[in-house]
Amino acid sequence: VEFKKLQKHERSLRDAFEDADYPRATRIVERCESMLHSMRRFSALQTISSAISGSFELINDKLSVSIMELTRNFNGLAYGRVLEAYKMLGKTGVVLGMLEKHFTEGIKHTFKDVVYAHVLLTEENAMQAEILKPLEFRDLCKKIQEKHVSTCLKVLLEYLVDLILSHYMMFDWHIQQESEEKDPEKHFTEIRKGLERSSKTMWDEMQRDFGIFISVTPMPQFKIDQFLDILENVNKFIEIGEDFSNAPAKSLRSKINHVSTVYFRNYHRKKMEDLV
Repeated sequence: VEFKKLQKHERSLRDAFEDADYPRATRIVERCESMLHSMRRFSALQTISSAISGSFELINDKLSVSIMELTRNFNGLAYGRVLEAYKMLGKTGVVLGMLEKHFTEGIKHTFKDVVYAHVLLTEENAMQAEILKPLEFRDLCKKIQEKHVSTCLKVLLEYLVDLILSHYMMFDWHIQQESEEKDPEKHFTEIRKGLERSSKTMWDEMQRDFGIFISVTPMPQFKIDQFLDILENVNKFIEIGEDFSNAPAKSLRSKINHVSTVYFRNYHRKKMEDLV
């Protein structure tokens, strides 16, 4: 009878994993461990015991992946489940550090990955993929051909805006939870405060990497309508970032002004040359 119950729990555990219902998965594993403890005299259950014990490690791995995914595409139900599972495992203290890592450190890595992918769109660069991969971000940006700069820039902007949106929605989720609970969890309150602090750090990192990108890529070669389109998109992004972080984009605005000055100086010079 007990063996059949364990088999039923195993099936329920698979279903819980498929539904990404990690609190349910944790409860099932804890229930199975309790049953196995009372049945430890049966050597035939050793295989099942090992599988159940390994389930806690699997839950932790899946929670770690979910945290990363939620910083890219926030979902309130999934986030609530992740936090509840971490609470059940007694590991709510690790959540803020993981969020800060994926929200902030991920910017640098994603910028380089996106730029690298666009560098390899040209046949010549694709043949040197392994040589180009270790390059510093600034040097990698210089390798993008002019015809791919605009597309790369738009991909980067979409990524950054999605990141800001996920962060905002996550922060708002915590605000709503705290307003609905008389005695909110201390760790969850700390996460909310940490998210509030991290918005400025994220914005600084975004400005730094995006500033490098627009400073070293071949913007002066664009047609006037292309450049104005880029300028409009970047200015919209700056407004979003300033509102998000409640901090001015001094560094990025300075770089945009410099790039614009260089572009229009070259543009007017060419126009004058055409008149001669």
